[in-house]
This record gives sequence, structure tokens and C-alpha cells, in this order.
Amino acid sequence: MKSVQGKKSSFRIIKKAATIALFSAGLATFAGVGVQNGAGLFSSPAVTASADTTATAQPTTNQLFSVNTRYGSQTTLNTNSFAQLTQSQYNDYGYATTNKKLDLTKDFSVTGRLYLGSRVDGGGDAFNILFSPDNPNTLRPASSTGGMLGMNGLASSFGLVFDEHYNSDSSYGDFQNKSWWQGGRYEGVVSWRTTSPDGTLNSNKRQDTGIGFASAQSADEKAQVVSMNKDMINGQGHPFAINYNAATSTITISVPDNSYSGAFGRDAQLVYTKTGAISGSTWTKQVTSQQKKDGLYLSFAGVTGAKDYNNFAVAIDSTNNINN
Repeated sequence: MKSVQGKKSSFRIIKKAATIALFSAGLATFAGVGVQNGAGLFSSPAVTASADTTATAQPTTNQLFSVNTRYGSQTTLNTNSFAQLTQSQYNDYGYATTNKKLDLTKDFSVTGRLYLGSRVDGGGDAFNILFSPDNPNTLRPASSTGGMLGMNGLASSFGLVFDEHYNSDSSYGDFQNKSWWQGGRYEGVVSWRTTSPDGTLNSNKRQDTGIGFASAQSADEKAQVVSMNKDMINGQGHPFAINYNAATSTITISVPDNSYSGAFGRDAQLVYTKTGAISGSTWTKQVTSQQKKDGLYLSFAGVTGAKDYNNFAVAIDSTNNINN
């Protein structure tokens, strides 16, 4: 009888130990702890842990944008988060656009580098950091190239435009940027450009006050016009940062390399304060309550014209809260 009782006790102990072992193994799997294999080494976590990680994985920076150019579209930026928007040819265009509208009830930020080409003389037309309620891929090329700045046809939109080419035709509404020594030569400008509710590009035409060149106003009193630094047209990337404060509904864009001082043969940078400009490298824009409610696409657009062209491109280095 004693030997039989001893066997029962041993059986209970073995059964209990097995139950604990199974529970412990299950717990290790649930927690993603490595389990010992036959060779006495620890393998990677169980598949269930990997599946959970995959389910919550966020897109990489290059996957947040779609690229559409004259030569067709591609799903994302390339693996270096870079997009070539235009080539060395006339009437070209290209967009790198967020796959979703920005949620303007939340702060967001984007940093990267913009490329404004290498043709100082004959360069154009423009690079546009564009915000629009509709995806610009819906635009017809003829509506967006050249002096239309990649935005004509997009209703209630705005963009910070690096305009390398002055169009004297009043239909484009370009700001005539000049200083006392330039005579008939006009340098590029950086300013906000906007469209009306029907998508028509609004004028940014210069309005002189007769006091001095830098005291000129604009048809758009909030255009924030400053002279463009032509030294950025060197084929290199120039850092930019976009920050949005949801509490104040304000977008701030900074491009430090656009600031410059006077040098031999060149005047100091013109900052047109009567157009709302605050510096040579920082611009602000307040979104409307309707834009905040509906959300906006963010695009980086490059367009060339019938007489001028450049190789425009963009690289995205970091993003925050644009995958809403």
C-alpha cells in the first residue's frame, strides 16, 4: 500500500509540474520572451509578438507621400525619401503629395530639403509648398504649369512659392521685385500665393507707394513678399521646416538659406513689410475655420514654363502627425 501511495504522490507532483511548465511556456510566448530550442540556445520571440508589432507599425516617411509627374505616378517617394519633380524641359510639372489630408486639429511638422535647380539665368518657373483641400493630381497640366504655379484650378488653396521667373503678363499677377540699381532686371521672390473659391489664381501684383522700393504693397496684403536668394539655385538641397500650431491654427515655414545680406554688386535682401513679411526666411499663415474642419493636403510642387525651366526636387527628412 505504501508503494502505491508513493506512486500516486509522484504522479500528482509530475502532473502539477507539467501544468506549471505549460503555463510558464504560454506566458513566455504571450510576453514575447525567447524560448529555448533543442540546442540550448534562445530563439527569437514567438510569432504572436511579431504579429502584434506589425499591426501597429507606422508607415515610414517615404510611404506617406505619393508622387505624380508629367511622366506618370509612383506610389511613394524613393527609399531615400527623395522625389525629382521636374526635368530640364519646358512646361513640366511634378507633385509629392500626402496620401491623406492633414488633421488640422492636431499639431504637425515636416522637415526636409528643397532643391531649386541650378539654372540661375533662365531658371523657372517655381517651387511651391502647397496646401489644398483637393489633391492636386486632379489638375490638368495646362492649368498648373508655368505662371500658374501648380495651383490654378485648386479651390481655396494657398502655397509658399519660390518664384524664379517674373511674368509681366498681368494675368499671372506676379510681384515685380526690383531695387534702385537693377533697372529692368527683376529678381525672384518668395511669397504666399492663393486661389479663390472657384480655383482662380489670385493676384500678387506690386503696388508702389512712391516712398521706396521696399515699401511697396501687394494686391494680396498678406502675401509676405521677400526677395529670393538666388544663391539657393545651385543644385543643392536647402533645409526647410514646416510647423503647425493647432491652438492658434498657424502654419510656420522656415527656410534659413533664403536670408542674405548685401554684397558687392548686390543690394541687401528686400523684405516687404507692408505685405506682412516678418523676415527673409520665415513665413506664417493662419488656416481658416473651414480649412481646419475639412483638412488640407500638403504638396511639394515644381513647375516649369514655356520659356524657363529648372530641375526641382524635394527630400523629406522627418514628419510628425501627418498620417492621420
